Amino acid sequence: MVNLYSLFHLNSSFSAIENKDLPKVIDRCYWPLLNLIDENNLCLNIESSGSTLLDIYRIDKSWILKLKKILKKKNCEFIGSGYRQIIAPLAPYELNLFNIRKGNLIYKDLIDNKPEIAYVNEQTYSKSLINLYKKNGYKTLIIDWNNSYSANQKWNHKIQYYPQKIIDDYDNSINIVWNNSINFQKFQRFIYGEINKKEFLKNLKKIKNKDYFFSLYGSDAEVFDFRPKRFFYEKKENLKEWIKIKNLLIELKQNKFYKLVKISHVLKNKKKFQFRNKETITNSKNPIIVKKQSKYNSTRWALSGRDDLKINTFCWKMFDQIKNKKKDRSWTKLCDLWSSDFRTHLTDMKWRELNNKIKNIRIKENIKDFNYSKCKYRYKLNDNNENINISSKNIFLVLNKKKGLTIKEFFQKKIINKNIFGTIPQGFYNHIDYDVDFFSGHFTHEYENKKDTDINYNFKKYKIKETNNSVLISAEGKDRRINFTKNIEVDFSKNQINFEINFKKIKPNVLRLFHVTINPKIFNSKELFYATNNGGKKLEYFGLDYKNEFNHGDRVSNIVSSRNCLGATEGKIIIGDKTKCLEIVIYRQFSAIMPMIQYKKIKNNYLMRIFFSASETDDTYKSCIKNIRSRISLKLKKL
Repeated sequence: MVNLYSLFHLNSSFSAIENKDLPKVIDRCYWPLLNLIDENNLCLNIESSGSTLLDIYRIDKSWILKLKKILKKKNCEFIGSGYRQIIAPLAPYELNLFNIRKGNLIYKDLIDNKPEIAYVNEQTYSKSLINLYKKNGYKTLIIDWNNSYSANQKWNHKIQYYPQKIIDDYDNSINIVWNNSINFQKFQRFIYGEINKKEFLKNLKKIKNKDYFFSLYGSDAEVFDFRPKRFFYEKKENLKEWIKIKNLLIELKQNKFYKLVKISHVLKNKKKFQFRNKETITNSKNPIIVKKQSKYNSTRWALSGRDDLKINTFCWKMFDQIKNKKKDRSWTKLCDLWSSDFRTHLTDMKWRELNNKIKNIRIKENIKDFNYSKCKYRYKLNDNNENINISSKNIFLVLNKKKGLTIKEFFQKKIINKNIFGTIPQGFYNHIDYDVDFFSGHFTHEYENKKDTDINYNFKKYKIKETNNSVLISAEGKDRRINFTKNIEVDFSKNQINFEINFKKIKPNVLRLFHVTINPKIFNSKELFYATNNGGKKLEYFGLDYKNEFNHGDRVSNIVSSRNCLGATEGKIIIGDKTKCLEIVIYRQFSAIMPMIQYKKIKNNYLMRIFFSASETDDTYKSCIKNIRSRISLKLKKL
């Protein structure tokens, strides 16, 4: 018979649910779920964050006692996740580790359970999660099939019906059980009355192989008989949806061709349609896998919402302040603030409460401004009508004054006497779609069908100042929509260049900074890679080749402005080959900008650019006026 498994995800911090409504959620959503299992002897799976169990215990202890009792009967399985629903690929390793460990302690304390299967938060997966969860006693992860398959379209589609093993860059492996976005969305649509039973069961009835494991449902419990009010069109009526769920599951249970099973039962069949080799799932185009359609991607929690940049910048500042401390209270507060639910459809009341929490936490600013003095390093500065040239024993930099102080060339002569990044002139690629100038060091700002960029500025006025170790070029730009200060610092002591930009009262939809266009002659194209941290302790490596062309900043639709971003959770991105690499550092104490990469093979060359976003749009985005100050540094290193 076909094995059907269902998981109901409990989240008391659901962004669009007011705290005052939690008793209603417990009564209308959580109790019906337990009663469904207990009274009908249905084999289902429940997942909850530790904080959700604590919330339920605070409001209704009897529910926790009932869950504990049901788990002992062994027809229900509890699936773990962590203390808070944190997007692990976008958060620092130490916080992720604390979050999972704290969740496990709560599970043990409240329901006497030590789960070995984890439901990955928001189904947002990176390679680093394997080691994170294994370190905390987990043997299996539940992640989204549809987006994993989309990133690896050579896979046999039958793989989705069996457990698999996946691997990271360091030979750590873990079991995978698939969740299915399409299946759980259809389940919701059937329960809502948007599709009929025949249409809902269509995919299920296609299955003739009795050995298959089919993901029937794997999402929120709070969306049945309760409406979180994220969207104006959500129905408010009580449609007795849990009764409809009960009738469906009982009908399937009574059908001799189907069997409702625990997720641990899925792991017992490891024979058919296994990967030939352990797979990594993620790749350079898809470094972070997310659930559902393309409008759901990692920028949803990094750069959109009411003001994700503000919240994330504060979290990074707080992390920087407590990372060497062991006080659980501080780490718990930071976990609370890093919750994904503060970054999507947050209610007005929750937004005010969040801002009050932030105001009540004291953070020491760790931003050092330039201290002007005479530079102790020898250098030459040539200032002509078009360019500013700065040269020293090791560095050569050319800034284009007529194009917003963009970078024409940047050399580090001791490593390689070639341009590392800068401007690729029109005609270089001899391809009509790419015969334009590709600049470096500039920003683009989109708002209300208009586009601003500092490339349009001819900086006739600018300041040249020295510090002890560097020379600084500073210029100001201003028009009706935008007001900014741009700084380019050449640090001779570290052999690096620093970019900084400061926007005053900007109202961005899409704001991308510090575009860096790599010289395609600087790295061996056959060995080209990028590496960064996506929530883990170690770097994740991604090879680049013509088969995997991509642009993380490509639009999905008129509403959704991008497709992906890198976590860069240790603040670094590396681009290179086997002998050398360009190391880029993000200073998130300024602002939590997120890196994106574009890669395209063009004839015998390639176009590779990295840029940093401070704002993206999607269905969660709300426009606001803000000040944004951002900084990165770049240097070439030998490997």
